[in-house]
Amino acid sequence: MQRHETQNEIRKKTAPSVGLRASRAVILDRGISDTTLWRWYRRGWIKLVNICGKNYVDLESLAVFDRRAAAGEFSKKPSGAAGASHKTRLEQNSPKNLTIRWGNNNIYPRENENKNTK
Repeated sequence: MQRHETQNEIRKKTAPSVGLRASRAVILDRGISDTTLWRWYRRGWIKLVNICGKNYVDLESLAVFDRRAAAGEFSKKPSGAAGASHKTRLEQNSPKNLTIRWGNNNIYPRENENKNTK
């Protein structure tokens, strides 16, 4: 006589080893755009699964992405206008352009020593 599998036995065989979450829910939770999620997928940073025309994010790949991002793996220097602004701020706040007044432990921009006073 042949034994029939129970529903739990069938679920164990077919259940995914990792969790899935609707891409729309991930987008809303993280406050990112559809395009950002697509770029992450295109670059291979996360995995997407298409089920009946709806995309789901693999939660294991999302956890790996979060760990990599927290480690600074995706960081880069600012470019364009933001890069120019960042460079200017660094130059203005460099130690050669600052004077430390020890009385109140504040750091102030060095005053222009070439000013003509009348």
